[in-house]
Amino acid sequence: MGVTGVLIIHNDSALLGHVLASVRPLIDRLVVVDGAYDWVAPVCRLAGEDPERSTDGLLEVLADSGIPYTRICGTWRNETHKRRASLEACDSARVMRIDADEIYAVDPARLEAFWHSPHALGALQVPLLVHPDAILTGGGDAPVPRAPIFMNLARAGIDDILAGMWLVRPRHEATGRAGAARVHPQALGMCYHLTAFRPAGAAYRRARFYCLVSMRIAGKVGLGLNRPFAGDGEMLEILSDLDPGAVDLAFRLHRIAACFPEVGPRQALRVFELPGEGMPAQIRAIHADMLASQAEKTRAHLDRELVLFAGRPCFLDVTREVAAGRGLRLESLDGGASTMRLHLDHGLARETVEAGDRGMIAATEGMARARRAVLELSVHPPQAATGRARLAVR
Repeated sequence: MGVTGVLIIHNDSALLGHVLASVRPLIDRLVVVDGAYDWVAPVCRLAGEDPERSTDGLLEVLADSGIPYTRICGTWRNETHKRRASLEACDSARVMRIDADEIYAVDPARLEAFWHSPHALGALQVPLLVHPDAILTGGGDAPVPRAPIFMNLARAGIDDILAGMWLVRPRHEATGRAGAARVHPQALGMCYHLTAFRPAGAAYRRARFYCLVSMRIAGKVGLGLNRPFAGDGEMLEILSDLDPGAVDLAFRLHRIAACFPEVGPRQALRVFELPGEGMPAQIRAIHADMLASQAEKTRAHLDRELVLFAGRPCFLDVTREVAAGRGLRLESLDGGASTMRLHLDHGLARETVEAGDRGMIAATEGMARARRAVLELSVHPPQAATGRARLAVR
């Protein structure tokens, strides 16, 4: 019996070639649902993007995969609507959910046992990789989380399947339905979550999306303004009235766009060993590509005027500058104050260095040994929503 892979996507193809290579032995065909959500579409247009279809090389990646596919384009009310469309387009009961930032390693015997079980959902362990040999997870001995990846539509209807999935949505879009689809008790393998390994351009679009999602859920435009709104139209009106350069930089220099996940108070970095020989080499190469793209992005922002929202932190990867022993200085261009701190990533530990009295951070030998050095900067102009600054490297 065939297995259909379902992929929802919009301009997020940077890692997709690796993803599809990992699922090629597991699926017979692919349903691709392309396009932005209705409420994101105006932002896409402002950025010069087509909200109804990807223009980042998606078709070339799909062709190179060798997997037969059907592509459905348009804009969508929300994630539930888009995922429902992907499931309704399947011509088989056996389905695999595929995300554009995950590489899959599935145990064939366990998967076959799941298909013949009474359960509707089959889960994989989903470690969030921060480095090729470290993951971010719950503190202590917390297990690696699981997520439903395989679905058997012969065991449960689409409504129950969707209720059992983790979807990002505000309260007014929640169905209130409890998931009745039963999950197979045994993990069927691993799903390596590489959201922190996206190259800079794809990471920027991801950061922009999650910033907008957070605003919708909170009911107010953040960006240091905290301005409430009553609906999507009002949110977009507020964004349209703001300095477009500052809005763009708020997304482009977000922590997500810097591929630098925050370690929360109940989280920890933990050693994680990838199995086999091919997988570690592949993931190390993806990680190296991300670091190179971050370095290129940083060079584009050095010694140039930056227009930033007052008090909003921005993040830049300065690993290469620190490794070369170069110091950093943030200069306010309109008389306001500025703050800067350097986050050093040592693999399983992090350290923060505050700027000195003169707004300088001088690189040291200890800093140069860090795996990553990510600069957090912000400006505090007098009585203004935005401020101008320049980041200099000496």
